[in-house]
Amino acid sequence: VITGSDNGLFKLINVEKELLLGCWGGQDARECIDKVFRSDDSEDQMETMFVARKSNVVEHWNIENGSIIQQIRLPDIKTKLPHRFTGLYYFKDNNPGSVMVSNNFGDVYVLPFTSLEEKDQQPDPTISFNIGNDIESVRVNFNKENELACGGESQPLRVWDVNTGKKIWNSKNLPNTAIRLSPPIWVRDLTYLPHQPQNIVTVTSYSQIRMYDTRTQRRPLFNEVIGTKAFTCVCPTPDGNYVIAGNTLGDIFKFDLRQRKALGKFKGKIVGSIREISCHPTEPVFACSSLDRYCRIFDYNTRELKLKMYMKQRLTACSFLKEGPIDEDEETWNQIPESGMDGDLTGYLSESSSESSDLEELAESKPLKKRKRKVNKGKNVTKKQR
Repeated sequence: VITGSDNGLFKLINVEKELLLGCWGGQDARECIDKVFRSDDSEDQMETMFVARKSNVVEHWNIENGSIIQQIRLPDIKTKLPHRFTGLYYFKDNNPGSVMVSNNFGDVYVLPFTSLEEKDQQPDPTISFNIGNDIESVRVNFNKENELACGGESQPLRVWDVNTGKKIWNSKNLPNTAIRLSPPIWVRDLTYLPHQPQNIVTVTSYSQIRMYDTRTQRRPLFNEVIGTKAFTCVCPTPDGNYVIAGNTLGDIFKFDLRQRKALGKFKGKIVGSIREISCHPTEPVFACSSLDRYCRIFDYNTRELKLKMYMKQRLTACSFLKEGPIDEDEETWNQIPESGMDGDLTGYLSESSSESSDLEELAESKPLKKRKRKVNKGKNVTKKQR
């Protein structure tokens, strides 16, 4: 599992051995990791990750040795308001070798990435367009890479064409209430369903889970309210029959799209807001990152907690790797020293033991004096003073 934190650290966790394999990056709030994307390359190629940082930088990392393959700088943001990245995607079929990056101001950029020879360049975007303000989430359809869906605060779900930058589908809000008020719109996250490129599931800040079918109608197929807290993220299971949704209180729900109801809440006390959920491609487990600095692994069939690791920083992103090439390398595990066997600590331990012996001699030579208790005569004395 790959995790990203709000101070720029990038960590790799082995779930089976419950061990931290690597930690890269520096601790700087300006280098906050907003988005992490795992590239689904062929099996012959190495595991790589794309990272979008708050400092207007996109990095391509090699997970096997912890090195940066490529790094580019994004176009400068004109406004001085705080920004964050809401979408990150690496194209394989449509515009191959390019990355898509979007921010909360609605700016969408498609930039060349693999064709660049030098690092830390600022290339001109091949495609750029705006999709509106206050955008919360942008997702590219992995079945059709020429489409992307977006939504946000007072921004309904819409589908855009990446190549032309034009809107090709727009959702419609629910009917007005009994007093003729339109229901509020605040899409927090959305996802495309596997094996169903026309279906989109969204979660809102009003505890709603909605499912849209872009071929049949503009209004959602269903609108279910779960709990009272705002949802923050959603992730589908590999079979596409369920979605896992997390809210600001730390609750994680499993929702059945066929029965259109919540099957239950996952076990384990979480006190921080859920920031991202990532399902394993083949195993029935998923990882979640939250602001309580823990990375948790759950089984979505039994809803039980499998692993809980303290990461020391507030987590903002996570992603499950397709396979673990590092886990299968026995030489890597043999190079890791066992506890109590590190020779570099012997000098430190000897110095600390000598210092402790000196302190013991001083303590024996100067015994501690007993303090006398003062009792006020003629006054009411409480039990604690006695």
